[in-house]
Amino acid sequence: MLLVLATLALGACTETAPTDSATQAERTDPQGNPLKGTVLDAQGEAMKKARGVEDTLAKSAEARREAADAAAE
Repeated sequence: MLLVLATLALGACTETAPTDSATQAERTDPQGNPLKGTVLDAQGEAMKKARGVEDTLAKSAEARREAADAAAE
């Protein structure tokens, strides 16, 4: 699970434009399943769930940073 999150985090840091049609569909609808209707639909659902976990972790990390900054003042 950690490997998946690390891969997603590193992939989000790239500045190159996506060339894959599934990646482009994901960028236009980040909460959707870009692989819907294909044989990889289950993997698309797993990616969608992983994005949700990543968003939750990012919000939690931001809240911890803000709390640490407030405590340091």
